[in-house]
Amino acid sequence: MRHLRLALPALALATAAVWNAALNPTPTTADAKSKSQTACCGRGFGSAVGLRELDFPYYSLRDGFDSQLNLVSDSDHPVDLTIAIYSQSGATLLSSATIQPSAKLPIDLRTLLTGLGVDVNGDFGEGSMAVYLEGVVMPVAGQVTLTNPALRLADESEMVENDPGRTDIPGVLNGVWWNLAPGRDARIMVANMSSGSVTADVFLDYQGQRHSSAPITFNPHELKLLSVIQLLGQGNASPGEAPEGGITIMQRGGIPKLIAQGKVLDPVTGFSTTLHFPSPELEHASALHAAGIPIGKPTKDSPFAGMGYFIPHVVLRNLTPAPQMVTVTSEYPSAAGWDSTEGRTNTAGGSGLPGTAPSDASGFTAELPLPALTLGGYSTQDIPLDAILSQLPQPIPYGSLRIQYSGAPGSLISEVSSVEQGRDLVIDAKVENEANGWAGSGGNPWHLDNETESFLFLTDMGSKPARIGFKVWAGGTTYYLGKLKLVPHETRMINLRKLRDTGRPDYKKSTIPAGATDGSVLWIRLDNVAVMGRLAVIKRHGGMASSYDCTLCNCPGTFSNTSVTPGTQCPIGTRITDQLSAQEWFNNECGGGNYYQDVTDGSTWSSTNTSVFTVSNSSPGLLTAVGAGTASAMGSPNSGQECGVWMLVGYACQCSSYYSANGSGPCSVISLSQSPSSFNMSTGDT
Repeated sequence: MRHLRLALPALALATAAVWNAALNPTPTTADAKSKSQTACCGRGFGSAVGLRELDFPYYSLRDGFDSQLNLVSDSDHPVDLTIAIYSQSGATLLSSATIQPSAKLPIDLRTLLTGLGVDVNGDFGEGSMAVYLEGVVMPVAGQVTLTNPALRLADESEMVENDPGRTDIPGVLNGVWWNLAPGRDARIMVANMSSGSVTADVFLDYQGQRHSSAPITFNPHELKLLSVIQLLGQGNASPGEAPEGGITIMQRGGIPKLIAQGKVLDPVTGFSTTLHFPSPELEHASALHAAGIPIGKPTKDSPFAGMGYFIPHVVLRNLTPAPQMVTVTSEYPSAAGWDSTEGRTNTAGGSGLPGTAPSDASGFTAELPLPALTLGGYSTQDIPLDAILSQLPQPIPYGSLRIQYSGAPGSLISEVSSVEQGRDLVIDAKVENEANGWAGSGGNPWHLDNETESFLFLTDMGSKPARIGFKVWAGGTTYYLGKLKLVPHETRMINLRKLRDTGRPDYKKSTIPAGATDGSVLWIRLDNVAVMGRLAVIKRHGGMASSYDCTLCNCPGTFSNTSVTPGTQCPIGTRITDQLSAQEWFNNECGGGNYYQDVTDGSTWSSTNTSVFTVSNSSPGLLTAVGAGTASAMGSPNSGQECGVWMLVGYACQCSSYYSANGSGPCSVISLSQSPSSFNMSTGDT
């Protein structure tokens, strides 16, 4: 890593001001509207390289906490980064680094600041961060992970994209708190990510009413730490009167500049849960989803095996004064799922018969709806799901929860966490809106060692199947999965250790290096279906779990081409067979990374000259050489057409141009009495 040491604080502030002037220009009317009418992720659209800003609301090096910035790239070239670290009061230090293609870049903030000569026990003990880079849309993603091993605590500070003239910072910050008790507070960390002052109004919702608090003014880049107990005290309320409730922070005028995260912390028992502030602009359905949480005593093959007995908590907040009806549905695997290589261990379909093709979600996902409940206006309710555990076919490896409400989209928010009864260990699950048109990609860091496991959960939140482009990077090697497809409402778990240890080569004959302990997992949806994903890194003996769900791109992958390739090198001799394969290739135009989907079985096969060779459809892609000559194998995927240009309209992705998905590859056949040439089917070269 390269560090840019600034000799004087004044120089640091001056340099940061230059960055802010470049990266936060005064928006024009056209700038303010550009977000709703921009092109996205397509050939010739949205591809201009520009300045990017990734903001992180909080880091801490106090009270036994350490913080690590974890960045992941999906770019096909190295990306230079400038890292701005803001102290609690808003002082600024800059450093620089370079992240390699598809790589994971961890940056320990204590080490970084100490190397810059900073007293981490002073003003820089807490603060916020920004990462600046140049790229196409967003080639790099990340988050800050805060850990306290002594207390077995882990929290996450999520990324917010804040590019010049286009920002994902919401104008209103809505969050919830729950499970307050003596010695247990909810802290809300609010950061001003601009070089100007900001004033915001604060409201607390509890006991069915909205209560005003004193407005707060933020200096440039200042971090404010709000205590919910103190805010309640200003209104003469106690935690016993409002163990759960909601907080709303509304900036006064101008382009949004405030970002936030929160946590409920009990340093004595170790209870700790992260609080999120979802963007209202991404709430387009009256339904939410949370995936990959432990329920009851998990199975032996569960990511949470041996960690105890878990009770999920669904915390609901009604943002409106009118009551709402809410239905919570538990979803859980009802058949063996992904085996972490290229297929299912059990292909039971909707009929439940082994070997049948999956026709709908019922063959893999069972549902158990809870009785509907009424959530009063301006109310927050913590719903422990211990009552339903006896109704589930215990044990199960993990579950997901669907939350449907009667109000308008975005009128209800939720936190979902699973709490271990004996130790107060909390496994948080990110909650996504089912119509979040930007849900559907991820770039996350994974780690494996003697006590640490990494698992990726993917959930199809839509009503249609979703193909997933998937790859793992480790030690300079990129490994692909090409047959990953989700059925509606299915949650799939991929065990990174198992995926590594199988040693099964991918289409390019690559494997994850044996013994690799660190890397990145990158995925993107290939269909316009909302898909949520999160990577859980679990330290079993340490009793800690971190959750990563960094989004890389807001639209599905764009179709590039279909390749038809042989199992062995052409040419082949007469009467010899060869297994062809077909791959549809997609680009992640946000970063430049490539993904593919194997369509060998889902294609119609033919030969341009059956007197040279034939290609079977009953055994898809099986080529049989007939006589000497050259012909081309034609693979026509059943998809017919794929989207080559996605347009971003508001927060929805729309396809504006389709391309034929057909592909072909030449192969020559020689008499067995002839010597093979160097003809290459993949390129057609001799």
